[in-house]
Amino acid sequence: MADPIIETVYTVARDGKAISSYVVEQDEAINELHRIESNMRAAMLEPDVVLATVQKTTTYGDPEPVEA
Repeated sequence: MADPIIETVYTVARDGKAISSYVVEQDEAINELHRIESNMRAAMLEPDVVLATVQKTTTYGDPEPVEA
């Protein structure tokens, strides 16, 4: 089996849990962070969210021959 592919992705987190989609571009996650903070302030809440990274691991099995 091949070695797993590991990449870092970004998200917005609250209380140690991701609350937004995982994205590859940090700038995209920063924009999402600002949007969430703004919405929390509009709801009279203190923004308690942070920009976070997550290690995404993908593993592929060994190739299996296919009869055509």
